[in-house]
This record gives sequence, C-alpha cells and structure tokens, in this order.
Amino acid sequence: MINKDDLVHFCGIAGIGMSAIAKLMHQEGYNIQGSDLVAYELDKVRIFNSQKIENLKNVKHFVYSSAINTQNPELDFAIKNGLNILHRSDLLGYLMKDKYGIVIAGTHGKTTTTSILSDIFIKSEINATCLIGGIMKSAKNNMIGTGGEFILVEGDESDKSFLKFPHKICIVTNVNLDHMENYDHNPEHLFEAFINFINNTDPAGLCILCSDSYFLTHQIKDKITHPNVIWYSEKNAQNIKLNENGYIFDFDFNGRIIKDIKLPLFGSHNICNAMACIIAANYLGIKEEKIKYALATFSGVKRRFDVIGTIQGAKVIDDYAHHPVEIIATLKAAKNLLDLKNNKDSKLIAILQPHRYSRVSKLLQEFGNCLNYADIKIITDIYGAFEDKTQYQELSYLDLAKTIEENSKTQVKTIENLGDIEIYLREIANPDDIVIFLTAGTASEYARKIVDK
Repeated sequence: MINKDDLVHFCGIAGIGMSAIAKLMHQEGYNIQGSDLVAYELDKVRIFNSQKIENLKNVKHFVYSSAINTQNPELDFAIKNGLNILHRSDLLGYLMKDKYGIVIAGTHGKTTTTSILSDIFIKSEINATCLIGGIMKSAKNNMIGTGGEFILVEGDESDKSFLKFPHKICIVTNVNLDHMENYDHNPEHLFEAFINFINNTDPAGLCILCSDSYFLTHQIKDKITHPNVIWYSEKNAQNIKLNENGYIFDFDFNGRIIKDIKLPLFGSHNICNAMACIIAANYLGIKEEKIKYALATFSGVKRRFDVIGTIQGAKVIDDYAHHPVEIIATLKAAKNLLDLKNNKDSKLIAILQPHRYSRVSKLLQEFGNCLNYADIKIITDIYGAFEDKTQYQELSYLDLAKTIEENSKTQVKTIENLGDIEIYLREIANPDDIVIFLTAGTASEYARKIVDK
C-alpha cells in the first residue's frame, strides 16, 4: 500500500519506462521525486542530477529498474535501511490492479503497436491511461493519462516485467530470441514466460496473437490454455498499395472486409501491428470509422522509422532497430520506399551501431545477413549500454563487419568513431538516396546533429 503522502523515489527516473510511471503517479497526486545521471525535468517534481544517499531523506518507497544494480549507492542504502523497494514492474502492476488492463508484448513492434492503439483510444475520445516505451509524436509524450477504466501498457519481456501486469486483453506481435541472458540462455525459459503471459490473461478477456511468428506457432501455440484467442497474419491484409505516404489496404477480419485502411507507416510488419489494434478496438466496441480515422492520421513514434531531416539532399531516417530481425524488416521498408523514386542510381545507405556486446556475440551469424537490403553498409563501434566490455575482450565491431561481408559478398565500410560518419556521408550521399541509422544507442542523437534541417 502506498499512501499519496508517502515520498516515492525513482532511481533512474529519466529511463523511458521509469519516466512514464513517474508521470502517471505525479498526475494522480502521489508525492514523488527522482534521480538520474542525465539531465531530466518533470514539472513540479524534485529531480537530483546525481545518485547518492543524501537524496533519500524521508523516502519511504524506492523504485528502480533493471538498469540499476546493487552497486548503485541509492539502491545499496535502500536495501540496508529497510526502505520499501519496488522494481518498476511491481509498481506498475500495483497501479494497474483496479483497471481494465491491455498489455502489448512481443520481441519487436510493441512500442509502435501500443502507440497505435493508444491513438485509437484518444481519437475515439475514450478515457484511458497509456504507458509507452517510446515518445508518441502526436502527444510528444510516453504517458497519456485521461483517467477512466482502461490502462494500455507496453509489456517488456526483456526482464520478465510483462508477467507482473494484470490484463484482460493481451497482444503478442512476435517472439524471437533476445535478452537471453535473463532466461539462462535457454529458449524454453523464454517460451515459458510468453506462455504464462498469454494464459494469465483474464479468462473473460482476449488474446490477440500473430501467426507469422515461428516461435509463437511452433513452440507456444500448443501450450495456450486461454479460451479466447484470435490469430492474425499478413495474409489477412489484402489489396495492399504502397505510396510515398504509406499503405492502403483491406483487412479480411473473419470474413468481414474492412476496406481502404490508410496507414501512414512503412514496412509490412506495421500493417500487422495495425491489424492487431483493429482487432482489439473492435472487441471493445469502437466504431470502424473512428478506428480508420485514427490509423489514417497516426503520426508515428520517435525513433521508429523517424524521418529527421536530410543530408546532401538525401532523406535521413532514424530507427531503433537493433536485433537482426528488426533490422531486416526496417531495411526492407526503406528499400520499398526508395523504389518509389524509380531511379536506378538511388542508394540505400545503412549505418549500423551494434547494440550490446552480449547480443552481437550471441547473434553474430544472424547479424551476417541483416544488411542485405542496403546498397552501402556502414558499421560503427559496438554500443555496450550498461554491459562490461572487459567480458567481451575478443569481440570487435570488425568481427561483425567481416561476417556481413562474408555473407553478403559486398564490402562493408567500418567507421569506429561516430564523429567521422558525417564526412563520409557528405562524400557519397545524393538527393534521391535514403540514409538510415539503425541504433538503440548514441548514434540516434548524433544523426540529429548532422542533418540539414
């Protein structure tokens, strides 16, 4: 039980998941504060730009994320002094317990899918609270709170957080092998987590699952015991047309055809994401015309196929793709967009900043084919996030470049330092080209600095 007068401290408040929960609690009148090593502001909330024990005066509840370890001085103090310590997933589960929970999970696509469904609620004027693992462009926020019974949450499987969230509707976009260090490097443990997530859906609710996902259909499907499951796939989309504004398609939904759906996004995977949202919204009784209007006017999510400017006249896109499956899907979408230019000399230039040593090490061969759609392939140094590089002394971004060269039979340009990429791009980019940064790390911020606005 958390009383609203109790002081709640968020350690690492600037994180995308932590900040959304902090905003929700602040909006609902809880007494909160936070700390982080990066600058962050939240209106009328005290935030320390350091992490030390002096920050915890009068704190009763201490909230942390999986990015915080026991070497953190604040967490160490909280443990030793008996504060009520809550992982952010436990706190969010507590805040969801009296709500109609809708949780969107999956290895890829959950941020975009959560954002699309949130936009449908907003534009249908249905009161809801939405917590998203990215910044919705229309709301310029990762938390939209208008009250009401519904709460839409992006469910993170990376640290098993999604198992903490009570829900009446679940969406699973796909399942792939990632974050395996949190599953004892055993795929069966990952599959078991998704099975539990699906089967823990309220029996009177609905599970919406994508049958295009190999692991969902071959490793998980037979162990699903929930009585209400709807499967969807790319095959449900018909008469697909692509133009410079995105897609127009029909949706064959159990024999009922929803015609001329406009979706201003790129990549066939986003058609699937939209169809999952249509199924959920239809189940909740939202009218078809409102669903179609919300989809047609969806403005996207920051860092998801995000057009941020130009360089030498070439369109520059920033994308969060960091797993081989995501990278392939994103580059395929970019290639389809490039083909609309109908210029045989136009090029797709991909800059990959590999994310986490553990991922590159585990999926090195899968990464070998991930840049095949790109005409020019650029690899920069691995961004380790919070991982210890000393544990991967024998791993280099040059190993990744070599693997890609061997698989694609094409040359890979290696540029160790981000600061040197701009010079090369200005030498090779032309107005009909597309330049795309593939990064969950610092290359996103760098890309925004070098573009011609």
